[in-house]
Amino acid sequence: MGPFKLISLKIGKENTENESKIQEYIFSTVANGNRQSPFISLIIGANATGKTRLLRLITEIFNDLYIYKNAEGTKIFPNENFILIYKIGIDEYNIEGSTSTGFIIKCNQKSINKENLDLPSNLVCLSHSITDRFPQGHNFTNLRQRSKYDNEFYHYLGARTFNNMASSTGHITRALDLLANAFSKNTFNHKMPEIFKLLDLHPIIRVQFRKGFTLAGKLGNKRITKVDLKREINNLDERKTGFSYNKFQKLLIEDVHLEEAVDYYNQLLAFQNSKRDYEFEINFKNPSVQSSFFNNYKAISTLRKLNLIRYGEIQVIRRNGKIFNINHGSSGEIQIFTSFLSLSSVITERSLVLIDEPEISLHPNWQMEYIDLINSVFKHLFESHFIISSHSHFLASDLPPKTSSLISFKKDDNGEVISELQPEKTFGWSAEQILLEIFNMPTTRNLFVYKTVGEILNINSKPKKSKKDIESIVFRVKKLQSFNIDELDERDPLKEIIDKLIKKYGKK
Repeated sequence: MGPFKLISLKIGKENTENESKIQEYIFSTVANGNRQSPFISLIIGANATGKTRLLRLITEIFNDLYIYKNAEGTKIFPNENFILIYKIGIDEYNIEGSTSTGFIIKCNQKSINKENLDLPSNLVCLSHSITDRFPQGHNFTNLRQRSKYDNEFYHYLGARTFNNMASSTGHITRALDLLANAFSKNTFNHKMPEIFKLLDLHPIIRVQFRKGFTLAGKLGNKRITKVDLKREINNLDERKTGFSYNKFQKLLIEDVHLEEAVDYYNQLLAFQNSKRDYEFEINFKNPSVQSSFFNNYKAISTLRKLNLIRYGEIQVIRRNGKIFNINHGSSGEIQIFTSFLSLSSVITERSLVLIDEPEISLHPNWQMEYIDLINSVFKHLFESHFIISSHSHFLASDLPPKTSSLISFKKDDNGEVISELQPEKTFGWSAEQILLEIFNMPTTRNLFVYKTVGEILNINSKPKKSKKDIESIVFRVKKLQSFNIDELDERDPLKEIIDKLIKKYGKK
């Protein structure tokens, strides 16, 4: 079928009288071709330039298209008028969405029925902000909170849970849920050791379980039976559980599964009575031997969701041999660890992955390695497209040519946001160049500022300056002015020189 790549998205009506309401975002002009790594589009710009809103729009559009394709007799109307273009292999899909008429779908310029519409294999949204704007999906909604995002296409990996709470423990337990699910479907990503390597860890997780608080407290220290477990499920209140009430009811007829859950709970009691930890070890260099954890995770997860058991420590091992609870790691360590484990569990060939502000809590060194880590861990999923929104200039310094694009968001003099697909010559720029060219933030460390001032001073030092010399100075001074030179610190020794040059040549 071939790789997936988002080409462009235009929001607004073509025939509107107010052209400023039409906003076009171009993600790539490069032919699909043969790729050796995922395609990465980095959207970079200052705060309040609409990066997060764009990711939300992309999420809504592709999820609506999935519902439109698969729902019989259901009319879907998008929230925005748009024209979307993307490619899967050699086929180009052009989709026009209207808030009043629905969708018009074309493949290679020919109209097609919705049954013949090809979409990315799934849509994955990741954010570590507790105020992210991604919708929550089926992993975090209960029976009374179902929405159009409760489907197998959409995966929300944000910080919020079904009750809008957020915690590092929640991130890690969700990652383990996703890992177990991936193992059961034989989609386990064997590149996961790369994540541990970056964090200077051995590729091992030790998972401990303890007796829960609520229901387990009521049951005391006695061994339980299948009858006890069925009684607890029958007494559940669907309004107070984030696990779908219907899923619990299905368990009542799964005798084998309930017997496994009872067995695990009673084993845990025996361990705790002997003052030992009930523990599993997962070795990511050889995950196939972890059947005792992954193959029985359904029973373990059921007990956890019934509040009969809970996670104890989730331990990792540093290269120096030190063992520590990952929940006690730095926020950056937890973020890299949980986000990449979760991503590794849900991404497949031709996934569309949206990541909002991954630099949150990350050390600058990790920010600079972030793109490279994506390419290392997901190299085998080269048919996927990652779209990353950021205001960190460090992320832009390591984009590989041919398999990535850089889109800058800037505000013009009228406060309108301008989206520009940057040329490949920007790839490999230093962080200082990104600050200057994309964010218009000059510093004396910017090579351009330093070099330009030097050129002006060299020309200005001539005893006799020609008309051409003066024009050259004026051109360079205007270029300096376009980069918000006023932002330089007043104590900066270069600031005084630039101010004098602007005063003398800036108005010519």
